[in-house]
Amino acid sequence: MMRFRVGAGLLPPAALNLRQGGHQAGHIRDVGFRGRPGREATERVQDHQAVLVTRDMGFANTLTFPLLWGRTGHCGVAFSERGV
Repeated sequence: MMRFRVGAGLLPPAALNLRQGGHQAGHIRDVGFRGRPGREATERVQDHQAVLVTRDMGFANTLTFPLLWGRTGHCGVAFSERGV
């Protein structure tokens, strides 16, 4: 089982689809981070040791969002064009 946090650019049912697949998943709105800067939202995802699922290709910029951050690094970013 993997942990996922679905970004604001995708609808909450995407998290439901992941949960139905046996994963732990929630939407970024669930933790009150809708509309927050990418760095803050991604740090919250990191705190949950989850993979971020997003439509925003800006998260692919490893200069802005390096693969290893602070204490533990992040668990990854998955991109989705149409939802999950």
